[in-house]
Amino acid sequence: MSRIRPTVALLIAASLGAPDAHAKGTLAKAIAQALAHRPPPGASIGVHVVELTTGRTVYDRNADRRFNPASGVKLVTTAAALDAFGPA
Repeated sequence: MSRIRPTVALLIAASLGAPDAHAKGTLAKAIAQALAHRPPPGASIGVHVVELTTGRTVYDRNADRRFNPASGVKLVTTAAALDAFGPA
């Protein structure tokens, strides 16, 4: 299984929303299934999904563990550079 499929499945599951308790359980199961593959050696996965309207945690895995933000920080740097210097 490629690394892309679980990520895409996770994003699709998260975008579906969860209007009731049964759907929230289904969403948590879909996320868990998407993350069921073993990460590459030395890698770890941390996930914390929160319902925006209530602030209730829908799913978490290693939520209390600290992670290096890695590529996420690059997005902030890129946005700042594009704002300051433009796309050209």
